[in-house]
Amino acid sequence: MRLLPLFLLLVAASLTACVQVPVIKDTKVSNLAVTSVWDIPTKFPVGAKYSISPQHLKKVSNKKGEIKNAYQRYADAIKANFDEHGFQEASNADTAEFYVRFVLALSEDLDDKTISEKFGITPGLQESQELDKGSILVAISDAKTGQRIWHGAIQGFVQEEATEQEREKRRRYVLNMVLAQFYKSH
Repeated sequence: MRLLPLFLLLVAASLTACVQVPVIKDTKVSNLAVTSVWDIPTKFPVGAKYSISPQHLKKVSNKKGEIKNAYQRYADAIKANFDEHGFQEASNADTAEFYVRFVLALSEDLDDKTISEKFGITPGLQESQELDKGSILVAISDAKTGQRIWHGAIQGFVQEEATEQEREKRRRYVLNMVLAQFYKSH
């Protein structure tokens, strides 16, 4: 009689050991790292005029040339962001009160060490062997003095499988994250 309970316990243990639990892959795709620095704390009034100027790297490794097309999309998203915060795009760069310059780069074209040396800050997102890390560097300078007053950087992983609608949403989110640091003083 004692063997029956022991047998049932053994059967129950073996059945629970056979239960499969799906493996949840921890994805880094949505990871972001952002940082910024005020060089000269400055406030611009609502309605102040700005001018956007993309700064292209001399050499990019992107095979599809997607990064070149991305500059226009990011310029449009930056414009929308500043407009939403009450600033106005200057019809002529000479009439702007501040300049917004930005760089888009993959880590294979612009590594963290170079960003730190040349730009003065690094968000510090860890590399991933299976994902391409990208950086957006934004600098705002005073149009009258030419001095940089603020600069920020954000890093994330390129989402190659995303639809254009998902990419647009991600662009807005990423720019909101980095430019929120600039708007804190306004």
